[in-house]
Amino acid sequence: MPVRRDQPARSGEDGRLLVVGPATDVREEVLRLAATAGILARAIEAAELTAAIWSGPSLVVIDADCADQVSSVALTRRSGLVIATTSRPNADVWSAAVSIGVEHVLELPAGQAWLVDRLADAAGRTEPLGALIAVIGGCGGAGASTLAAALAVSAARSGHQPVLLGADPWDGGIDITLGAEEVSGPRWPDLATVSGRLSTAAILDGLPQAHGVRFLSSARGQA
Repeated sequence: MPVRRDQPARSGEDGRLLVVGPATDVREEVLRLAATAGILARAIEAAELTAAIWSGPSLVVIDADCADQVSSVALTRRSGLVIATTSRPNADVWSAAVSIGVEHVLELPAGQAWLVDRLADAAGRTEPLGALIAVIGGCGGAGASTLAAALAVSAARSGHQPVLLGADPWDGGIDITLGAEEVSGPRWPDLATVSGRLSTAAILDGLPQAHGVRFLSSARGQA
């Protein structure tokens, strides 16, 4: 039952976006896109970077020109990291990306649409990321669904806001395990037919709920 707990990407008082790098075209372009999206942003030089500044924003965009300098600073690994460049990334940039632990190396302006989507995600994130617990059964009937449902209900009773995902398309339906097969709301096949971008908030608000647990299940006959 592996548990992943990344360093949370929190939105802090200095904004949901941090741009690290000198006053170059990269920084100006990222700040322009952030302003268009209505996102509070902060720009600093790599030499100003501290652990507190690093851990605050939802998204951190690092100019490739200072990626080596950032990688030399002892910083906690976290999610929401991007390196941006206006030229084709070279081996040094990729090496720094691996060292820092970035999720994406972005070439501008070609990657503008991707960055705008990430900025929209950052704008909608107001709380720390939660823990991810995966329950995997060694075979059918091993009790993985029962354990996953029990963990989710226990988390809800402890004051958390769990979301239970039935990720096996061939299971009987995690909603049945919760005793919520009659609760209306979308199932996996419903989301599979949706096109375009869906915000996290919109998905969560639309999920069915039982025992304080939001859930997304397969549907009988539609696995």
